[in-house]
Amino acid sequence: MVVVVIITIIVNIVLARFTNIKRKTDEATTKSNLYTMVRAIRNYNAIQNRYPSTLDELVQKGYLNQIPAVHLSNHTSTNEVKYGSIPEDSGKWLYDSSSGELRVDCTHRDLEGNLIYEWEY
Repeated sequence: MVVVVIITIIVNIVLARFTNIKRKTDEATTKSNLYTMVRAIRNYNAIQNRYPSTLDELVQKGYLNQIPAVHLSNHTSTNEVKYGSIPEDSGKWLYDSSSGELRVDCTHRDLEGNLIYEWEY
């Protein structure tokens, strides 16, 4: 009986650590994707003298190979884009073409306690 309890405790510790590692990896990947896309938006603006109307323009004009995905533990991974500036926790990219602002549409907090929607570069 004691052995079963000890094994259960060890399994729970390992699972908790794995979950945090997966979450850290997802957050780091999404932050990197956000940085890449913000850089592409800025480059587009510098050359075209306007922000892209849609993020698909970045792909069509060669600023990105593809729109990368948002990977977060609270949402299904997606590369879909929601247009506007008001977060609704969709787990998609949130792009405002009038300001060129790109955010992650997620109202949860990351492992450091920061609102994911407030990540920026």
